[in-house]
Amino acid sequence: MTFYIIITRSNGSELAAAVYSSRKKAEAYISDTNMADSRIEPYEVPAGETFSTVMMYAAHKTNEGGASEIIGYYFNIYDAESAMNNNGFVERLPIDKVEEEMAGDSTESEEGFQSFKLEGRKAPPPKVQATVSDKLRNTVQTVQSTRYDWYLLAAVIILIIAGNIVYHVYYYNRFEFAENVPRVKWLPETAKNVSYYKDRQADVYEFTISEDGFLKWSTAKRLDVKKIEGDPVNIPRYRFYADVPIEGLENMTEEEQYELWISLTKTTINAGYVFETKSSENEKGNAGGYDSDTGRAYFRSI
Repeated sequence: MTFYIIITRSNGSELAAAVYSSRKKAEAYISDTNMADSRIEPYEVPAGETFSTVMMYAAHKTNEGGASEIIGYYFNIYDAESAMNNNGFVERLPIDKVEEEMAGDSTESEEGFQSFKLEGRKAPPPKVQATVSDKLRNTVQTVQSTRYDWYLLAAVIILIIAGNIVYHVYYYNRFEFAENVPRVKWLPETAKNVSYYKDRQADVYEFTISEDGFLKWSTAKRLDVKKIEGDPVNIPRYRFYADVPIEGLENMTEEEQYELWISLTKTTINAGYVFETKSSENEKGNAGGYDSDTGRAYFRSI
C-alpha cells in the first residue's frame, strides 16, 4: 500500500503537512490550499507490516542551522518519538479526512484502504453485536414458542442490541478537554492551573506545582523520576493528542500558525526531572517531567 505525504517548505525547514491514500487526493489538497512551495512524497508501507490506525506520525529533527528535516514516518507515536533527536518534534497526520471518507465515494487505492479505515479508533468494537446475539440465543431457546412471547422477545433483543451499540459508540468517542482550570479533584490541592485531555486511550495533563510538591506527588504515583543531567528534554503536551480546533488561526500567516502549533504541542525542559515507564500487556505506559524553571509538571499515559 502506498500513501502520499505532502511536504511543505518554509525558511529552509521541511514539514510533513498532510497524508492521503491516493495521489489524486493529495494533488487536490495542494490545489485547493494554494500550497505553491510543496511536493508530494510517496511512502510505501513495508511489506508484512500490520497496523490499525487512521493516523500517521512524521518524525522531524532540527539540524545545526535550526531548520527542521523529516527523518521518517510511523504508525506508532512511540516509534516516532524514539526516532527524533532532543531538538526534534513529531507531526500528527490524520490519513485523509477519515469521517468524510467513510461515508464518501472511493477512488485510487480505496479498495485496500477501506478495511484499514474501518479498524480505526472511532469504529465500534466488531464483536459488540455478535457477543450480544450469542448471549441472547440461549434465552430464545428457553422461551415458549407462542406468538406473543416471540414478539416480546424480539423487542427485548432489539432494545438490548441498540443499547449496547449506543453505549459502546459513546464510550469509544467521548473525551474530556479543559485548559487553565484552577484545580481538579484528582490532583493534589497544591496543583494549580490545570490543562488536560482524556479519552479511552490517552490521559495527558499538565499543572503548576512546587518542586517539593511534584516530588511528593510522583512518589505517591510510584513514578521513576530522574534528574535531568546533560541535554534538554522535549516533552509532548496535551494539545498534541487533542483533536480540538485552535482559535485564531484564520488571522495568522502559515509561519505563525506553525510556530503556534509547535508551542502548544511540545515543551523543552532544560532543568528539572523526567520519568518514563514502558507500557505492558496489563498497564499503560506513562512519561513526563517537571520544569524547575517554570514550576510546570507534565504527565501522559498512553
